Amino acid sequence: FSAEELERSARLHRPLRRLSAGLTLAKIVALVGVAWLLGLDAVADRLDGTPVTIRALLGAAAVVVAVRLPEPIAGRLVARRDGVVPVGYARPRTVAGRAATVLASVVVPVGALTVAARLLLGPLTDRRWGWLVALGGAMVVIGATTVATVLRGRRAAEAEGPVEWADLVGRSAVDGPVRFGLLTDVGSSPVPNACALGAGGRRWILIDPSLLAPGGPLPAAAGTFLVAHELTHLARRHPRVQSLLNGAAVLVALAVVPALAPSGWPWVPVGLDVDDPLALPVAALVIGAGAMVARVPVAWLLRALERSADAGAVALVGPPERGLARDLHLLAGADLDPPWWRRLLDVRPSPAQRLEFLSRCRRSAYTGAVASVSSTTSG
Repeated sequence: FSAEELERSARLHRPLRRLSAGLTLAKIVALVGVAWLLGLDAVADRLDGTPVTIRALLGAAAVVVAVRLPEPIAGRLVARRDGVVPVGYARPRTVAGRAATVLASVVVPVGALTVAARLLLGPLTDRRWGWLVALGGAMVVIGATTVATVLRGRRAAEAEGPVEWADLVGRSAVDGPVRFGLLTDVGSSPVPNACALGAGGRRWILIDPSLLAPGGPLPAAAGTFLVAHELTHLARRHPRVQSLLNGAAVLVALAVVPALAPSGWPWVPVGLDVDDPLALPVAALVIGAGAMVARVPVAWLLRALERSADAGAVALVGPPERGLARDLHLLAGADLDPPWWRRLLDVRPSPAQRLEFLSRCRRSAYTGAVASVSSTTSG
């Protein structure tokens, strides 16, 4: 990438990086703050004698507000300072829209978290039952991911791609039929995209409609390479592996609580009982720390799956033409030079790493072609 392209990317993504880092810090501070408020003696005395369900509801509300409140505040601060309004932080204009936002982002999570706390927080803090609760949470996540995958694939309108794509399916190692659908649920994007879905014996590749339209922003070779990439995901069962990795991350995050239970931390230092409203904010901090630790190896493994899919696409259709992968990243508005912490937590290789890999593939293909021509000439 040229210096001008890197600078343009930095101007676009610098406020978004600040927003991401600031949100994480703000949520931690807000959780610590609500935990401190709920732990005050005056609050505890006032809540003394209150039904357990009401105390659980208060703890759940404190957690949800602490997690949700920094998002619109941080979004507006970034917009005011940098003139950038991140997608998802626009304020609904109608009263009905604002009511729906409150319902979806506060009321429903508070109710669900209250029920979960009453049912699971006690067993989760028990060193004998906590591991089973953590394992159950991981299985629920895997099951929910599978159901969501099937529903998303079935809802997608069927698409008919070029003949070359059907030939790719035949040459790939996918064991079963692959259905092509239209990728229409990711919002507007300046660059064509595709994704692979697999659950049980069902397999889909969802295609951006612009890949099927003549005269799109990229040549047909881009669609062929993207489809080959997704076919490799399916052939190597990457969707199933990704679902298992997400479940494993949840297992690790939840298992932190029973793992710490024998030492009495973090409950004993704050004189905590699982029926206190303070229990849920403290548990959220502990589980959040476990989730952050688990995300690092999971992201590393997911990046390995992406590199594997790129290698499989090269084996199917050869390396893309020079400049094609570069144009894909530029059209997508990708962060061309992400900071180290983004590279550590991102589930995809950075643009520079991807371009270097494809460049090595082109050099290897060129060297092989030259060697083949030389041997034929000599013969």
